[in-house]
Amino acid sequence: MKRNLLIFCVMGLFILLWSAPAWAQCPEDPNDNGICDTMYVEVYPPDTLFSGPGHLVRVAIYVTHDVPDPIIDSIAGFLIPLVYISTNPSANCVLDYYYNNTTLYPSPDTDRSIFRHLEGVSNWMMKLSEQTPGLEWNHRGLNLSSGSNFWLVMNPTGTEDRLFEEGSRILLVTMTFKVDDTTGIYLDSCFWPPSDRLAFARSDAVTYIPRHNLPYCFSLSYPEVGDVNADGIIDVGDLVYLINYLYKGGPAPDPLEVGDCNSDGVIDLGDVVYLINYLFKGGPAPGPPIGTLLDYYGCKEFQKGTAIDSTPPDQDCIEYQYDGAGLLLLKHVNAGFNCCPDEILADITIEGNVITIEENESLESGGCYCLCLFDVDYQISNLESGEYTIRINGLYLEEGDEILQFTVDLASSPSGSFCVYRDHYPWGIW
Repeated sequence: MKRNLLIFCVMGLFILLWSAPAWAQCPEDPNDNGICDTMYVEVYPPDTLFSGPGHLVRVAIYVTHDVPDPIIDSIAGFLIPLVYISTNPSANCVLDYYYNNTTLYPSPDTDRSIFRHLEGVSNWMMKLSEQTPGLEWNHRGLNLSSGSNFWLVMNPTGTEDRLFEEGSRILLVTMTFKVDDTTGIYLDSCFWPPSDRLAFARSDAVTYIPRHNLPYCFSLSYPEVGDVNADGIIDVGDLVYLINYLYKGGPAPDPLEVGDCNSDGVIDLGDVVYLINYLFKGGPAPGPPIGTLLDYYGCKEFQKGTAIDSTPPDQDCIEYQYDGAGLLLLKHVNAGFNCCPDEILADITIEGNVITIEENESLESGGCYCLCLFDVDYQISNLESGEYTIRINGLYLEEGDEILQFTVDLASSPSGSFCVYRDHYPWGIW
């Protein structure tokens, strides 16, 4: 008997402990009963691929909400003031009323409403207006007048308006930004004069601050060449998409340039072959070759009769190494520069089978009254195997100096070096 009583007490204590959190208070705000309500601000991922001026970016606001006591805890109001900042002023990032109206069904403008459904995700307010007209909230205010802030206030004022229901990540609104260039966009909560801050309201008019993921940042970038189906990765799905477009009447890549995998200006069988080589044979990545200055080091010191440097100071050289999978490493050995440049610079162009490196330097602080020799490392990525002419136009050459240029077939000769002789300052025998 005592044993059964002990088991009963333990079970009762377990049930009590299990159920207690549902009626607890949110630690961040005691006015939020139960599990903390949460607001999420998230960009719709496909919209982060910039398609050109006038590009539209949808940013959704979701709410997770529990209702321990429906009489008190149902949400009966949202006050959401947010600030948005674009990192690129020329992007002209704006929110306007054309793409952000507050209409509901059966208005003809619901495709531009902040309450529209988002790519298969139902908006709670729009669904009410479609299924049971009269249950949607009558007061839906949106202020976009400040230019870098927006203020959203919503609350039920009609006798039949339904309070916000319990659920996880319920779509509240979708804001649509219009941008003219790639940029980063930063969103955060803010103060809206005279006294408004981010808050949710209970049905008894008590307000509280929800949990949230602010500040929230995202970036817009051009689509990656090869990501033909725009899902953010390059895989066999892109190959299928490209084949369907070329031979089965499927939709075109958007924008069309992402399908030009071999960067020859047209989309054809060559791009399919290029993508197959990249995915299954270790070929270079889709897209045009890209040149990068990796590093530099100097001034170099040379001492006669010593082996401090394996390349003598009267030699101006290029060392190269190709990995067969699209990566070419170049080292300009004994490049002439000011002894103390602020920065060594380079403009790298790849036109057809000619790689040209125009070297330069920044001397904003004045530089020094001397020249010396540096080694400079470069990288060319996404480079198909084949024959190339490599040319470096360095500084401090004199009239009649030989240009540092050579032609090589990277398939048959993947590594090596080429040098020219120079006998004037800063080169020559030291």
